[in-house]
Amino acid sequence: MRSMLPGGNRLIVVLWLILATIGVSATADDSRTWPTAHQLTEAMKKAVAEPFPEGGQIWIRSIHEISVGPREDALLISASLPDRPRNDTSRVFLFRPKLKKAIELPYSRVVESIHVYGHYGRFVLLEQYSSGTGEEDYIHSLVQFEGWKVSELHRVHFENNLGRDCAYDGKCHQGWVKFQLLPGANDDLDLIEWTVQSNGKVPMENSLQLRTKRFRFVVDRFVEIDN
Repeated sequence: MRSMLPGGNRLIVVLWLILATIGVSATADDSRTWPTAHQLTEAMKKAVAEPFPEGGQIWIRSIHEISVGPREDALLISASLPDRPRNDTSRVFLFRPKLKKAIELPYSRVVESIHVYGHYGRFVLLEQYSSGTGEEDYIHSLVQFEGWKVSELHRVHFENNLGRDCAYDGKCHQGWVKFQLLPGANDDLDLIEWTVQSNGKVPMENSLQLRTKRFRFVVDRFVEIDN
């Protein structure tokens, strides 16, 4: 069957299809083009708070894919910087492939990335860690990201002194916390916080105390509610 379009019009149609295809490719989210390990380490060196020392090292410990917007994915990187002071040798970096840039965050490691079905999206559990004089100190923060902005929705602190010879004074203690996210009816999202506290003369014989709290996601944070 002969085309009903004159030759010049056929050429215009072909050109229009090519340009439309290029336009779709140009506007598509290119954040799925992940970097190499070398590109990541170079971006992290530029992102550190102080000038990176010549010959210094950065080791990638883990990489987690997260969401930083409705159409943009990014990477959270737990990294080791062995040339820093002891409590600063572990750090988290946020890398946005779309911008090919990273920033350093004031956290020690990524504990886990949690996806909740519905409009809430992806949550990330981050840890701040420090130690000294036989004690270990932890802060766990549940966060979401919007671009470079980190929104801290809930945080909890726990610690232990098991690195000290605490059995002599009978004041050994150890605490740890777990979170569980529970989607509910009416588009609610609840958070269960499980805290276990151990106290006694020696760790093996300590008494255990379990405490639970329930929180509900309201606007931009979790608010405690009755169990």
